Amino acid sequence: MLKPVRVTTLAIIILAAPTARADNAASGPTVTKTAQATPLSGIDVTVHSKATALSGVNVKPRPVCMGPRHPPDAAVPAPRLVGVFPAEGAVVQPGVLVLRFTFNVAMSCDGLFQSLPAQAKPCGETNQQHTVLSFDRTMIRMLCVVKPNTKYGLRMNPAPGRGIGRARFSSLAGLPLAPFELTFSTSSGPEVTDLETAQAEDKDGPAPAS
Repeated sequence: MLKPVRVTTLAIIILAAPTARADNAASGPTVTKTAQATPLSGIDVTVHSKATALSGVNVKPRPVCMGPRHPPDAAVPAPRLVGVFPAEGAVVQPGVLVLRFTFNVAMSCDGLFQSLPAQAKPCGETNQQHTVLSFDRTMIRMLCVVKPNTKYGLRMNPAPGRGIGRARFSSLAGLPLAPFELTFSTSSGPEVTDLETAQAEDKDGPAPAS
């Protein structure tokens, strides 16, 4: 006599990892996909932040980079900065430095940091930038290496007519960030040589991953 067989819903874990969108002019910021559930032919699909193995099968996620909405959603507040590290005019240690920009709304992955006249640029040329967008898309971080006794500066969304297109920081709702400039200096030392110490310098930033 045949025994009844119970059929259960299969759950597949799809994992999201940082990626960068290809662009003819310049590489876009590195981003990660936030967690979400999607019905797929009776299969529950859940997105997580770290790669893992499922029953001996390695699952690789499809890279996703979300651009700003077109047309913009005027019902969503315009993006503005609510936190920055280093602060304007701050003096930090030379060596490894993690810049942080925190926003009031979710941001798209568009945007490139540009140089300020007469100031050293802390993180290389525009087409060499590597940034990380937080899971909720409200924080952008960029890893840099800075020299001792140097004044640095950068800007986001300069005056109209410059930095157009994907070089402009915009929210997911499609609204641009108002022009912003940041300057800071480095001390004579000692130099920060590791990422953990650099992250600890940002007292208001996220805790380092364990």
